Amino acid sequence: MRTTSEDYAIRLENQSVTLDGSGHQVMGSGGFCDGVQILPESYQCIIRNFSLISDFYHGIYSEGEYAFIHNNTIRNASAHGIQSRGNYSQIHFNTVEDTGDVCIFSYGDNSSLYHNYVFRGRNGILNHGNHADISRNYAINNYRYGIAAGGVFVGPDPGDTGKGYYTTMKDNIALMNGYSGLISYMPHGVVYDNIAIQNSRAGIDTTVRSNNTTLSGNMVMNNTLGIRISDQARDLIVRHNRITAHTQADLFILQNNSCGYGAIFDNYFGSLVHLDGAGHIENITWTNPNGPTPGKNIISGPFIAGNYWSNPDGNGWSDIQAPSVTGYSQVPYEVKSGQGVYDTAPLVRIGHNVSSFADEWTIIHPIGNITYPRYSDPYYITQAKPGAVLNNLRVDGFLNASAPSYTFSSIDQDHIIETNGSPEQDQVHVRFTYSPSVGNYPLKVQFTDNSIGSPNSWYWQFGDGSNSTEKDPEHIYMIPGRYSVSLRAYNDITGGNSVCNNCITVL
Repeated sequence: MRTTSEDYAIRLENQSVTLDGSGHQVMGSGGFCDGVQILPESYQCIIRNFSLISDFYHGIYSEGEYAFIHNNTIRNASAHGIQSRGNYSQIHFNTVEDTGDVCIFSYGDNSSLYHNYVFRGRNGILNHGNHADISRNYAINNYRYGIAAGGVFVGPDPGDTGKGYYTTMKDNIALMNGYSGLISYMPHGVVYDNIAIQNSRAGIDTTVRSNNTTLSGNMVMNNTLGIRISDQARDLIVRHNRITAHTQADLFILQNNSCGYGAIFDNYFGSLVHLDGAGHIENITWTNPNGPTPGKNIISGPFIAGNYWSNPDGNGWSDIQAPSVTGYSQVPYEVKSGQGVYDTAPLVRIGHNVSSFADEWTIIHPIGNITYPRYSDPYYITQAKPGAVLNNLRVDGFLNASAPSYTFSSIDQDHIIETNGSPEQDQVHVRFTYSPSVGNYPLKVQFTDNSIGSPNSWYWQFGDGSNSTEKDPEHIYMIPGRYSVSLRAYNDITGGNSVCNNCITVL
């Protein structure tokens, strides 16, 4: 179906209507036309099973309460792929890509955003509703934020006008987004068990308004900054996160009014720099506020106490301390040199090592070299990255059946676990090289497409307003500065995008 209407292709005007696309497509022609609209008076409507809704202003625009938007693919919306403004909406199992602004924007309260895939939007998922549940979504290669929970701040609690309070973000995966993987703006947020990898600014971001917010159980790695917080946020808890392999710092504290407070404990810090930023740290408790408490800590030790302070080489402060049967040390660790602020019960190594590795097509969690207590049962999650398949799982060199998880039983020796995968057939994975990356103007740079998946069309953006559709273009930069370059490549079935930020320097 292709529409030429200026307002909408399909509109639901009654209550309890089910619109089942049954695999059909709805194609627009740009402008301000919406693909599917649900009017405010249209309660409990269902939109499902459209194989493609493409080239509209909004792919789906819903103002109805209790809307159920399920299993649709939406592409090339000039504004939002899905915008839902009604309360109690359920937005599940949709794929939204290549939008001009937000892939999925939810404004209503008590809504659920579950298991959606959002790619290459300006922002992936943006929630402004109170009491939202944002779970098991994949936010990849969006130009700003992967998943953001924001709204309207009115004070400690939302009252009648506050928006974005009490949001839960759990079990999401945020990869390679242009700003931050996940950001929680408002009070009373819960951010737990998410994976944030290779995001350009921070894996997880919070703000001055993130009061009474908890970040727990997240795997944050290979970002510029791991977790970013403000010294103005009050009652902020950061616990039981694995934060490692960041280029600038694991934890960055912004300086605002310095009146904030909270607790940061039971985390694994594994980068060269653990703590950065000008924010005040003296109001933060750096160990368990209740003192060492029995329970499995971040490295599977027997007590929940302070933090584990490691580095990429595995010879950080906690690594080189004498092992302890309690799993923590009574020697204080100064969290930032010269500040006189200490983790008074830092975690230390105990037990046996499990080294985990994933190739470029797979994800394994947790990853790296981790010491577990003797006779414990470490649990590993394994999966393929989007557009790839998990081929095999090897434990100590022996082949195991590919599975979404693996559990060691009562370990009494060191182990190695590794995953291997391959790209899906015909899936485009965009890669490119360039040379030179630095030079005086006019600087001639050769760009070379190395994409997997046999693309047959290309769109380069060189960061200075110029573009090209050649496979391996040559471009001349005439003005000094730093330039980011992006490539979108497509074959007849799929496409992909890659961005290198500030990778060309013209002197």
